[in-house]
Amino acid sequence: MCDLGIQLTRSSRALKIWLAIKHFGLARYRAVISRTMDLARYAQDLLTATPRIEIVSPVALSIVTFRYVPASLRGADGELDEDRLEWVNDEIRRRIWESGRAMLSSTRVRGRYVLRLCVLNHNTRKADVEEVVRLIAEHGEAVAAELG
Repeated sequence: MCDLGIQLTRSSRALKIWLAIKHFGLARYRAVISRTMDLARYAQDLLTATPRIEIVSPVALSIVTFRYVPASLRGADGELDEDRLEWVNDEIRRRIWESGRAMLSSTRVRGRYVLRLCVLNHNTRKADVEEVVRLIAEHGEAVAAELG
C-alpha cells in the first residue's frame, strides 16, 4: 500500500527526474556532480595533510573514509587498540554532530570503524570542507587529550 499514491495508483517517480532534467538540463546535473566529487577530493587532500588522520579508502564519487588515530593508541609493536580507536572516532563524530556545524557518518571498512565524509549539497563550498576538517582535527585532539 505504501507504494501507491493518494489516488491509489502507482507513483510516477521517474516523472520527477525527467521534469528536473528537462528543466535544468543534463549539463547542469553533470556540473553539480563533478563539483561535489572535486570537493570530496579536496577534503581527502586536507585530511591527508592533517596529523593523525589515516585515509582508509580513497575518495569514491563524493565520499572519503578516514579515521583519527591518536599516537597513544598505538602499542610498542605498532598495533592499534581497535576498540578504543572506535570509541575515539565515534566520540569525534558525536561531538561534531552535536555542535550542529557538520554531520559526519560512520561505517565499517574491512571490519574497521571509520568516519565517512560525504559531500552531497550542491551549495557546499571549499570553506565548508575546510571547516569540517578543522572540526575533525580540533575534536580529535580534545578526545585524544582526554584519553591521556
